[in-house]
Amino acid sequence: MNTKEKQYWFDKSLKAMEMLLGIVNVPEEDVILFGSEFGTNGWNVKVCRDHINYFEEFNSFIKKDDNIIDHYIKKRWQLTNNLIRFYFTWQPPSIDSSYENSIKLESLNLAARIAFPLIEEMARRMSGFWDEDGIMLKDKPADINLFSKSSSGKVTERNYKKDKNRIIDFLHKLKLLEYSLNDKLKTTIQSLDNAVCQTLVIGVTSEMSPLYERLQFHRDMWLHGRKFNGLVSPFLSIFLSLIYFGND
Repeated sequence: MNTKEKQYWFDKSLKAMEMLLGIVNVPEEDVILFGSEFGTNGWNVKVCRDHINYFEEFNSFIKKDDNIIDHYIKKRWQLTNNLIRFYFTWQPPSIDSSYENSIKLESLNLAARIAFPLIEEMARRMSGFWDEDGIMLKDKPADINLFSKSSSGKVTERNYKKDKNRIIDFLHKLKLLEYSLNDKLKTTIQSLDNAVCQTLVIGVTSEMSPLYERLQFHRDMWLHGRKFNGLVSPFLSIFLSLIYFGND
């Protein structure tokens, strides 16, 4: 993949993300889903026709490389996008097709269930901080603070050491991934974080949960088999694209 292709896909992914989060205006006639999920970990997303075209074009373009994208990653990423597209484009042969309808209604959830482990694996490969078993390959940098909170509310700082500790916390993995990214991409992620922290309720000034905490919440909901909303799945795929194409 050459520099021109990387820049093209980064710009295209950033535009897709800004449309999804409502940072830029989208003509109402182009919107095919407006989804809101309230609460401090909720989402407010707009999926439009351009997103469907984006996922289709991406699946035709994505290639294997020597470092990050192997056959395993490529196929799982394409499957994530295909499930998202399926939800918005496929129509069952009849309104009585309960079997087909159930697949369609669950396809966004299935996409997210694939995308969360995909992000963890991409984070491992891109950051180089831990191995496939979660064992640290490097010490946690001194200038990044990682904390864990117990069920009783007790907060403990985590100081991961090379060869001595295993990392399992999804939030910590995301923060170590971000630490390894270039400054321009970190700034882009921060702007997205600021956007998703805006409240969904008019007149309420309190902010929503930060981006990584919100992703941790939804990932845990999926992992433990609790009520789960697949609205996060388009965000996850586009977020992966921004990180992959935007980093050096």
